[in-house]
Amino acid sequence: MKTLVIHTPDYQLRRPGTASFSQVLATGIGPGYAISPADIAKLTIPGSPVVLLRKDRRKARAEGTLENISRTGKWTRNGRQRHDVHASGFKPVLYKSERLNRFGYNVI
Repeated sequence: MKTLVIHTPDYQLRRPGTASFSQVLATGIGPGYAISPADIAKLTIPGSPVVLLRKDRRKARAEGTLENISRTGKWTRNGRQRHDVHASGFKPVLYKSERLNRFGYNVI
């Protein structure tokens, strides 16, 4: 089963519509990821594992289960649809880095 990895760096908090690592951990909602339709098709919804990463100075990692991916109605400047990632059961785990694409996520 494929795993969705999402990144919540502190430097993104200056942008509206973003959430901190602790906010995503508490609410289970990662807002505004430009996830491609091809990558969404690779995931089992609900059920795929989700890894929440903070790769900046205060490195952190949590793992949970994907519940849903919903469209936000917003688009990136280059025409990609933004999605909110809904997950449950996040538990902090020992930090291990994962590769990310330029949109701040990866499907591994």
